[in-house]
Amino acid sequence: MSGEEEENAAKLKIGDEFLKAKCLMNCEVSLILEHKYEQLQQVSEDPMNQVSQVIEKSLQYVKRFSRYKNPYAVRQVREYHLSFHRILSRHQLTEFELCVLGNLCLETAKEAVAMVPSLKVSMKTQLVSQEELIEMQQQKTSQETVRDILAHHSRRNPYKIMEMCNMVGIDDAILYSLPSQLTKSGIQKVKIAAALLKEADAYVLDEPSSYLSRKERLRVAHAIVSVIGPNKYVVVADEDVKMVEHISKSIFKVDGTPNVNGHVKPFTYHRF
Repeated sequence: MSGEEEENAAKLKIGDEFLKAKCLMNCEVSLILEHKYEQLQQVSEDPMNQVSQVIEKSLQYVKRFSRYKNPYAVRQVREYHLSFHRILSRHQLTEFELCVLGNLCLETAKEAVAMVPSLKVSMKTQLVSQEELIEMQQQKTSQETVRDILAHHSRRNPYKIMEMCNMVGIDDAILYSLPSQLTKSGIQKVKIAAALLKEADAYVLDEPSSYLSRKERLRVAHAIVSVIGPNKYVVVADEDVKMVEHISKSIFKVDGTPNVNGHVKPFTYHRF
């Protein structure tokens, strides 16, 4: 079978030449084509005679499917794209795949994993409820305890389970309880432990500090740090800056208007 026959875009078998090529996101292509379009208008009294149909249709397409419209936002996306590419390329994630993620603007780690199955992500969602733990049960039966849930996430390694339980503060009372018997604090600890027990390339934890005391937050921070290692990364979204600072010195502040605009900038925590 020839190389051309083996290539199949539907299965992302698109050849080494394409995989190694530099790629642009729709928002970047849109800025380039808009600039080209303006140039053609300036050099001709009848711009429609100068602008090819290919440019017009391409511009319409990328503008329609570009989430980011202004140059500042596009520049920020590219900067983060380069940062993530340096990290994720170690996991054989190509620049093309990163551009696909940037174009789609996925909202959750699950959506990203669905698009790029080779990327192993473990996520602790923001929601803290008994229903969440029941959903995590392997057999979906009312008899599965917290220990059963954690065993499923740790590939039934009892040593890892006990070590993680000690770090996040899960005692026997929680460990042998049913999800329906736990408090909000207990549910939070179990969800964090389950996420950290998974083997993953990246760990994403959304508001791990909620429902926890100051002492419990510090313990959880140390547990999160314990999974960081070569080619293993952690992303934490939380309003408790003190807790986040125990995990990482790279802190970014996100503000703006939901679904309208957003700003991300480095954040320095000042102690008084």
